[in-house]
Parts: sequence; structure tokens; C-alpha cells
Amino acid sequence: MKELKKLFSNKQNIEVYKTVLPPVGVNSYILIKEESIIIVDPGIGIADTLSSLLMGKKDVSILLTHAHFDHIAGIDELPEAKIFGKSEVLSGLIKPEINLSSMFGGNPLIVENKNHVILNAEKNSFKGFNFKSLLFPGHTTGDTIFDFDDFILTGDFIFTDSIGRTDFPNSNEKKMRESLSRFRKYLSVKNGSTYILPGHMGYCDVKTLFKNNFYLSMY
Repeated sequence: MKELKKLFSNKQNIEVYKTVLPPVGVNSYILIKEESIIIVDPGIGIADTLSSLLMGKKDVSILLTHAHFDHIAGIDELPEAKIFGKSEVLSGLIKPEINLSSMFGGNPLIVENKNHVILNAEKNSFKGFNFKSLLFPGHTTGDTIFDFDDFILTGDFIFTDSIGRTDFPNSNEKKMRESLSRFRKYLSVKNGSTYILPGHMGYCDVKTLFKNNFYLSMY
């Protein structure tokens, strides 16, 4: 079982946990509020990692920031979970050419769980969780951030001191530049202590992101 670390509890009484899972060291986040759990970008081994937290929890849902294979590889370990994501993301669950599962020498990944729920709206509310879902394409066509007010999940769009690669199929450098410009404006009105939780490596707050991420100030 992989280590599960509690990061913090926020003002919505959401407990935020993080674990790093195969196949490529993805940050899988677990959000818990009362009897409900949201898993963000489940990697391989997510079910075993969650076993101690699932006791007494009635609802388990999945949020996806994008559809690259490392961020979706653990979905079928949770066959009853509903999968929430933008339409651009959900289409990649059954298309290996989009999720890039064959590109790195692995077997083509086609997710069997078809409990898909498309997030069309910017503002979302379910099972006591309230958040915004916003597209910032560049690394993929469907890069989505999830803003829970005092923490933001950014997937592989932006990391603490770098950004997602734009040399993959379905990446777009021009759109990445545009997204970074929009994201800088979006963050300009956020509290500096707002946490940024990326899809790989460590996390930081907005103030530190502006200080250490060269790309954010470049565009």
C-alpha cells in the first residue's frame, strides 16, 4: 500500500489527502467530506490505498483533470464510481491514441467504467462539494482545473515551477501560452495562500507559484 498523506482540511470541512501512484508517479488526491469521497486522477493501486478511508463512506466519485494514461490507470479499480470530467477529457478514456497508453511501451488502455458525467457548467455542486471546473488547454485539449476556493487542482497544466509538456499528440503550444495568460489573470484575484495542487511533484501556494514559476510570468 502506498503512503497516504493528509495535507490539510479547508474551510468547507474538506479533508485533502495525497498519494503518489504508478505508473508515472501521479499525484492522486483524495477529498473527503462527511460520508463522501472524491478521488482526483486515480493511479494504479488507488483501491488498496483507499481501503482504510472507505469504511463507512457511501459515495465515491472520480474527478479527472485530463485523460493521459497515468491519471486514469486506476479508474477500473473502482467500478461503481461515477467519473466526472469535461467532454474533452472523458473521450480519452476509451481512446489509447488520446490517453497515450501505447506511446510509452505499455498496453493500450481502454477504461471499462462507463459511469461518465460530463461537467458542462463552470460552477458545480454535488454531495456537499462546491467547486469550479475550468478548461486551460495546452498540455492536452481538455486540461481542467478544479477550484475549491482555497485550493486548486491543476493536473499537468501547471506545476510549482514548470508546466506540462506541449510536444505530445493533442498538445498545443499556442493554446498553452493563451491558457497561462488567462490563468495568471485568474490567480491575480485569488488569496496568496490558496494552495496549488498539481498532478506531479510537490505543491505550493499562489504566492510561491508566482515567485517560482517562470512560465506563469512569461506569458
